[in-house]
Amino acid sequence: MVSFEGDATDPHLSIKLIEKYVNEAKANVDESYTYSRRVSIDRVKRNAAGPADVLRLLKQPSGASREAVRAADYMDNTLHLIKSSLSIHARHPLFVLPQVRNVSNHILKTVNSDVDSDPLYTHLITIFGQWTDHDLTFTPHSPSIRSFNGATDCDKSCANTEPSCGSGETGHIFGARTIRQQLNTLTSFIDAGQVYGSDDSKAHLLRIFSTDEGLLRVNKKHKDNSRDLLPFTTMGANMCATRRRMTNNDSAEEVLCFSAGVSD
Repeated sequence: MVSFEGDATDPHLSIKLIEKYVNEAKANVDESYTYSRRVSIDRVKRNAAGPADVLRLLKQPSGASREAVRAADYMDNTLHLIKSSLSIHARHPLFVLPQVRNVSNHILKTVNSDVDSDPLYTHLITIFGQWTDHDLTFTPHSPSIRSFNGATDCDKSCANTEPSCGSGETGHIFGARTIRQQLNTLTSFIDAGQVYGSDDSKAHLLRIFSTDEGLLRVNKKHKDNSRDLLPFTTMGANMCATRRRMTNNDSAEEVLCFSAGVSD
């Protein structure tokens, strides 16, 4: 119920108070996004980024998808602030799920003696299934590495806060996952979006519009036996710079990440 009068202790929220919480939530989310991007890129530049940092940066939403994710975070944080002001605590049913390994072993249980080499299908069919999946669904990582309320850094706290700390792959570090709805940032059609992009912003970045053909961009520096390679990304921080560290050779040439329709 919404009334046009009241304050934070009034069980009826006013329009003015709702607008206050919306503005506060937007400020919280924007600040966390800015902080997270600055810290994440700094880790890459200092060669201090771990695998989780690289994966999160590669799976960041972009273009229209990023705006949709940001809007969802605005709404989520607004509702959090309103519920906190009214002392409303939503209760969710708790279901104890079986271990993933037990489920897969039960469904696909077999013994080596029952496994025959298929004369028609190879492991490539599994890879093609993964390729097709990347054309249908892509759940981005949260752009934030700290909570929107209280500025809790997920890497420095065991607090299970909303929604970036304790959701997704980091959830079990905090003991339990934060309940959160996921977004699909791709089209739900088999349209080769992982090659050509799934939104106008990504599609324009991948094509050359200096000619009428509108061909896909290719790598200007390297080829594979005269065959074109994907173009390098234009990101300022090179997350794929691993050659020198892996070879212990400070003079090894680093290679930028490739750019494609999906970064996964």
